[in-house]
Amino acid sequence: MVSVHHTNANVNGAIQYHALQTGKRDLIVPTLIKGTDNLVASITVQNVGAQRTEIELTFYYENGEYSSTAGASLDPGQSVELYGQIPTGFKGSVRIHSTSADIVAAIHEAHSDGRHFGYSIP
Repeated sequence: MVSVHHTNANVNGAIQYHALQTGKRDLIVPTLIKGTDNLVASITVQNVGAQRTEIELTFYYENGEYSSTAGASLDPGQSVELYGQIPTGFKGSVRIHSTSADIVAAIHEAHSDGRHFGYSIP
C-alpha cells in the first residue's frame, strides 16, 4: 500500500490518498462539487489494466438530471487529471466507465479557505 499526502502550509490540515493496485471498469463518485459551496474539484483517473482504454465520465446533478459527458484515452499505467471537463456549478455524482481495462480514481476537492479533502475509488 502506498499513500500520497498533500499538505498546505497556509492551513492547518492535509489530505491523503491511498494508491490502489486493482480497479474496476465502472466507478461511482457519490458526491462531487465544483464552483458551488466555495468548492472546486478534480478527478484523476488511472488505467491499471494491461491494454489501452477509453474512459467516459457522465455527470448527474443532485436531482438526477443528466448533465454532460467527458472522456479520455489512457494507455496502460497512464493517468489523466480532469478539471476543465467537470461542469462549473456542478453538484452531484459521477459515473466513470472504462471500455476495456480496469481503472482507479482519486477525487480531490478544495475549499476557498484552503481546506482540502480527497479519497480514492474503488
